[in-house]
Amino acid sequence: MLITAYGDPSQFEALHYFLSATRAVVPDFEGPAEDEPFLEFQVADPDVLRQRLIDAGLRDVTVDTTQKERVEVRSGRQFWDWTLGGNPIPGLLVADLTERQRADIIGVGTKETRVDGGR
Repeated sequence: MLITAYGDPSQFEALHYFLSATRAVVPDFEGPAEDEPFLEFQVADPDVLRQRLIDAGLRDVTVDTTQKERVEVRSGRQFWDWTLGGNPIPGLLVADLTERQRADIIGVGTKETRVDGGR
């Protein structure tokens, strides 16, 4: 079995970039709660992930944290599409924003950026 999981949310550059761009347009945007991580981040600790897999009945579990996804985006639109297309959480976070606010967020990320897409 192969599982791709997110790492530590504090190290997830793409998430922070997305939240920063959103806050640049909507200053009172709260983003995700820091005291209760989204389900995707609840196994960010490799030891927690390993133990949960063992508890689920798997044997010979190895958690390899050496692979990192790097994504190069060339526009705010490309970053927006990558962010919202790859996971439902960002869509939930911005569900109440207006189309104008969404367009403005896309405009924030107009320069070429490389972001850490997680583990």
